[in-house]
Amino acid sequence: MKNILFISLRDDDAIARFAIDNGVVENRLDFKIEGGPGPMLINAEKTHLFVGLRKSNELVCLKMGEKADLSLVAKTPLPTDPCFLGLDRKEEYIFSTYYGGGQIAVHQWDKKEARLTETQRIITEKNAHSVWIEPTNSYVYVPHTGPNKIYLYNFNQNTGTLQSRTPPWFSYTDHLEPRHLCFHPTRNIFYAANEGSSTLSVFSYNRENGNIDIIQTVSTLPDSLIENNKVAEIRIAPDGRHVFVSNRGHDSICSFNINENNGSVEFKSWVSVPAVPRSFDISLDGRFLYTAGQDSGELAVFTIDANTGMLKEISRDFIGHCPLWVMSAL
Repeated sequence: MKNILFISLRDDDAIARFAIDNGVVENRLDFKIEGGPGPMLINAEKTHLFVGLRKSNELVCLKMGEKADLSLVAKTPLPTDPCFLGLDRKEEYIFSTYYGGGQIAVHQWDKKEARLTETQRIITEKNAHSVWIEPTNSYVYVPHTGPNKIYLYNFNQNTGTLQSRTPPWFSYTDHLEPRHLCFHPTRNIFYAANEGSSTLSVFSYNRENGNIDIIQTVSTLPDSLIENNKVAEIRIAPDGRHVFVSNRGHDSICSFNINENNGSVEFKSWVSVPAVPRSFDISLDGRFLYTAGQDSGELAVFTIDANTGMLKEISRDFIGHCPLWVMSAL
């Protein structure tokens, strides 16, 4: 089965599209786009790719053709550079966060008219790192690393607006610095990659009221390595049996097994990856993990053992300068 992989190359002003056949990288196609492409997201129908441009401060929408070729269909200016993009479950609104600006924005996506329109902008605190909407499409969680908080919002699906909750955030007891999240596919559980503390936290969340509570925190590093590392990305296997976190500094992917009874995690292994693994993704069939080194410019492909979660590297190639985002599309 062939997979399609998109990687944004900030310093090359390009989005590289790869066809991958059983882990073998082939058929590269580059879409040139000036402005420093960074965060990306793709809709469920796999018809449109949204990209945040971090140098020109823009949000763009690209249409995907039958062979995953790209064409520009919409663009809108932003007041500062976006570090993350998210999509509501009905795929009508795009959320974005602004690390240096300490902001969250909401844009309406009019697919018929191919138009992006900002509907809301909220000032929070610096280091607003990502934005996540839970499966009922009712509550939004926004991790902030420096302030050590997850901001909490109700989401109005009719107006596309966020309303601050009471209390307005979940504040960690320890200084963990939440960066990115991922939701378990079947349980009321999500997992947080904590950047500054090199840890993973397990949260429960209530689908009825949106409340969250931390239930476990574990290290992503060997005991002897606690400095000069920052956690970046987190991904969960489609079957919900394993969760993976990237370490920048240790330059590794850390694998955890997930307890099927309560969603807690247990460390499994580390594997070395290209330098500074800012972003990685898992193929939609759960067979492969793709990671790119922001400093090395390399793409590495790993097989995932479905039973153990163990990773095995099968290829590593230079693909370009400063890959910021890795996204599996098919």
